[in-house]
Amino acid sequence: MIGMETADEEALQFMNKGYGKKDILVQCGRLEQAGISYKFFYLE
Repeated sequence: MIGMETADEEALQFMNKGYGKKDILVQCGRLEQAGISYKFFYLE
């Protein structure tokens, strides 16, 4: 499981997370290439 607070670019920058939504997609692509399955859950 991957816990995501948000994928909203403005919110990620405001919270100074150090990554953006593109980074999330790149890392998920790496997991897929390695054959690792994952699921997301979002906090509201």
